[in-house]
Amino acid sequence: MNKKVKCCEGGKWHRFGTFVRPSDGKKVQRYRCSACGRTVSDAQFSIHYRKQLRTINSQIFKLAASSTSIRRMAILLGVHRETISQRIDIIGPKCKKKIQTLNQKYTAISAIQMDELHTFEHTKLKPLSVPVTVCKTTRLILGFGVGHMPASGKLAKKAREKYKNRPNTRKATLQQLFKQLARTLPPAVHIDTDACTYYKRVIRRHLPQATLRQTKGLKSCTVGQGELKASSWDSLFSINHTLACLRDNIKCLARRTWCTIKRPDRLDSLLAIASQFHNEKILEKTPI
Repeated sequence: MNKKVKCCEGGKWHRFGTFVRPSDGKKVQRYRCSACGRTVSDAQFSIHYRKQLRTINSQIFKLAASSTSIRRMAILLGVHRETISQRIDIIGPKCKKKIQTLNQKYTAISAIQMDELHTFEHTKLKPLSVPVTVCKTTRLILGFGVGHMPASGKLAKKAREKYKNRPNTRKATLQQLFKQLARTLPPAVHIDTDACTYYKRVIRRHLPQATLRQTKGLKSCTVGQGELKASSWDSLFSINHTLACLRDNIKCLARRTWCTIKRPDRLDSLLAIASQFHNEKILEKTPI
């Protein structure tokens, strides 16, 4: 068995034949307790246990990272949109865990870049912050997070009137991201960011030996979803190019779109799927 299961005292699990799963035609091993006769199978330890239409999971993985909305995926695959939403909530955490596991192999990374992508939840009065870190040389996505923040500028007053005081978890999300990265990155890693004031405090707290270089943000150009810069040389090109890819490949992050995210946790799942797909394509070309 791929996982230990407690049954009755003195009972031992023995192989008890196999069965063919109708949803994908895969042969699954069954086990039986020698004492009480209870049976289990390998299928019970999968996150897709009792889920039908397993064959659409790989298609959802590709479509979710290819600028396709949930409704459009439902039309293309011939299922209900709630089915797509449920599968994204299952596939997303699995992809995020895989990214964290693979980060333990990237011990040779000497330089990373970090920046925040700003989007909103349902309305521009409820903005979200998405910090993302990438490897400077390969553009592998190493980690990300999703945090709430209050509206600013001309929308601040209207947002307070309609939604009261919105919690600001922007710094806490960034701290959680670097706390996770500190477990795998080398202590003396070089980090490039823009000139945001609180980045330095967060990085020094979790990576005190890291070398930090902050540069002033440049004016953005019309192409690249507003993330690429109108300059012949961009010292933060790796992170800006990656953020432009995420905006283009995740439908609800694209500029000037009517597809908006309604749940921040689902945005986290979509980011995990797009990041895993992005990393797989990079590793195909330049394996580490």
